[in-house]
Amino acid sequence: RPQQAVLESVRTRIRPIFMTASIGLFGLLPLVTSPGAGSELYRGLGAVLLGGLVASTVFTLIFVPALFSLVFQIRDRLWGRRPALDLETPAPASVPASPGGSLAAAQVAVAVPVEPTPVGVAER
Repeated sequence: RPQQAVLESVRTRIRPIFMTASIGLFGLLPLVTSPGAGSELYRGLGAVLLGGLVASTVFTLIFVPALFSLVFQIRDRLWGRRPALDLETPAPASVPASPGGSLAAAQVAVAVPVEPTPVGVAER
């Protein structure tokens, strides 16, 4: 399941990452390739920015997903495969409703809004 999550995240994020990288690439290309007065100064700056953009794109699309997959595999081998949460199965209907610290009482207590006391107003 973690490998499926990594693959799905790469599939959903590859288009925006490539769009952003291509915009930066085409924006920096004239800075690197244009001749003229003062181009020696800007050519070095553009080359560094262009190289950093390409390196970060490769890092984001190849290295990070591979590292995530490797970490998940190591975790599974060391600690065993953990059961995945089944979010589609509803919770059992027999949740205790006693006020002595049950989950239902805690959820109700969290859901009750509390009005803040204004600063400088003393309680009477």
